Amino acid sequence: MLCFLNLVNLTKLFCITITQKLKDVTVYANKIQISPLKKIVPEGIEEFTRLVYDLLPRIKLTDLLVEVDNWTHFTKQFVHLHASTAPKDKSVLFVVIMADGINLGLRKMADWDVRDENYTKALGDIVNFHHKQPIATYWGVDAPKASGSLLHLSLSQGEI
Repeated sequence: MLCFLNLVNLTKLFCITITQKLKDVTVYANKIQISPLKKIVPEGIEEFTRLVYDLLPRIKLTDLLVEVDNWTHFTKQFVHLHASTAPKDKSVLFVVIMADGINLGLRKMADWDVRDENYTKALGDIVNFHHKQPIATYWGVDAPKASGSLLHLSLSQGEI
């Protein structure tokens, strides 16, 4: 029954699209094309954005990585390729992570196991840390996208 309902809905959508009754949706060369959304920026938002950025502290990325690792211990997810041990000098690992983040290609030269699955595990450590913060209850457990906002709010309010 569910497949039938989806087929009915898809058929309706197809008919509406073909007859071009959907705004900003057209069919061209047997492909559905959707016009990009127009950027709507409220007046004065650029000034507000600059004021907000001026309130943020200026810190080095390496210092931020050190501080976040002190809270979350995400570096435990990256082990030495040959020794399978945690880094003794984490600054080397942070350089590798930053180089990988800006596509310098040091990933292949590094002795650290910096793979996508390890990034995923490290991100999990950071998100789990966010979920343990008191302010996380305002977003609920199903709001992983709020993690970045949570970190900024926590830093600014001194909760961490």
